[in-house]
Amino acid sequence: MHILLIPSWYPKTPSDISGSFFREQAQALCKHGCQVGVITLQLKTRSWQSVFKDKHDIAFENDQGVAT
Repeated sequence: MHILLIPSWYPKTPSDISGSFFREQAQALCKHGCQVGVITLQLKTRSWQSVFKDKHDIAFENDQGVAT
């Protein structure tokens, strides 16, 4: 089974506790044999105008078996 998570928050680093529930849930599903992917938006500013005006990078990371 392939599961795609779209959380409201996701940790930027393993030591970041913001959104740690989503990270732990994704890793637990992965350990039980599910193929898990996470798509998240990491805002660098609180201004919504910059979301549409600024150029954004797309980053991929394998977070202990979870495609993030």
